[in-house]
Amino acid sequence: MSAQPIEAVERDDVLQPRHPYRRFLRSATRWQVAVERKVNELVSYEQNPFYFHGALPTFVFWMLIASGIGLLFYYKATLTESYESLVYLAKVPFGNCIRSSHRYSADAMLLAIYLHTFRVYITDRHREYRIVPWLTGVVLLLLTYVAGISGYMLVGDQRSWGLIHQSVQAFQAVPLVGDFLASQVLAGPDITDYTVARALFFHLLSAMAIFWFLWMHLLRIRRPFMIVTIGIGAAVVGVILMVAGLWPAGSYTPVVEPMHVPEAYEIGNWLYLPGFWLLSSAGPLAFWGAVVLLFGGLLMLPYLLRDTRRNIAMVVRDKCVGCQLCAIDCPYSAITMVPTWNERKKKPDLLAVVYPPRCSECGVCIGSCDFDAIELSSMPYRPIEDLVKELAPKREAPAEAAGD
Repeated sequence: MSAQPIEAVERDDVLQPRHPYRRFLRSATRWQVAVERKVNELVSYEQNPFYFHGALPTFVFWMLIASGIGLLFYYKATLTESYESLVYLAKVPFGNCIRSSHRYSADAMLLAIYLHTFRVYITDRHREYRIVPWLTGVVLLLLTYVAGISGYMLVGDQRSWGLIHQSVQAFQAVPLVGDFLASQVLAGPDITDYTVARALFFHLLSAMAIFWFLWMHLLRIRRPFMIVTIGIGAAVVGVILMVAGLWPAGSYTPVVEPMHVPEAYEIGNWLYLPGFWLLSSAGPLAFWGAVVLLFGGLLMLPYLLRDTRRNIAMVVRDKCVGCQLCAIDCPYSAITMVPTWNERKKKPDLLAVVYPPRCSECGVCIGSCDFDAIELSSMPYRPIEDLVKELAPKREAPAEAAGD
């Protein structure tokens, strides 16, 4: 890759019109920054939820884990006892609080994910070298829906069996593997105790998978915000507990015959279950079309606009000593160390190699290298002494010296 003069780069920026989508993203970013400044005036910089949008879903997720463990102490995953175990939980001290906080924490987590997704997209932090956090974030959103929907299947009321029957119908409509997928939901030809156990398995498995994809999600973020402030945390917990106290979570009509398909049931939650309303009103084709459109669109967003890369880091092979400092400090895992043969030392050695799609052109690797072995492609190497002389303040000559 040949270096392009800085003058040519500036001239290209002037002559080439900006893409309309790029103009939209930049104007949206300016709008978002203006909104955040207004929020700063109301709650201060330290308590602005927009600055902790990534930590909020994780914080609420821990509330879900804690309340879910409390539910597991009393829940019985059978056809006849699943409903009754939740009824009995209401008689346990703080039982309603545990169940209701679990239900509303799930809603709060999904809302926090929506806020996080909106903030990342609107500030143009979902493309190029940030593409891995975005793609893993889409998977995390899908896993959150799986965990939420399977959780509603565990209640043992009419809505639970309606969701199971509709899920079976939706999976049966999938070509080639429909019957196999439907049998995995039912865990057999009919609804049995194994069906409830299978729903619990999917519920817990999706929760555990969230941990793994969360690690992948944060892997290339240099300093991720993982903890909210005490003020934000107290506000979130207080709101969830207040809503749980005012509107306790409850069950619908119990089911006497699980194989009886309910003619109609109340959705009750339009955050997690709108797809089942679409499934009942428009059929499996519309349901799967909406799912593919939503998640496929989210996966394609990073590819709608590609930047012209001009400042990719380049390794000067003769100067690289294989110290690995640049690979350790790179925020986006763009530098790897590969084995090579050192002709000067006459022995095997390591060489830093830059993977361009991951490079953010930030220059962190240049600061990590003590041997001037890394340069930005459009910025030729200049000794630090020359830069210091150029940036040093110039002293004017005395008037009498100028007259001489």
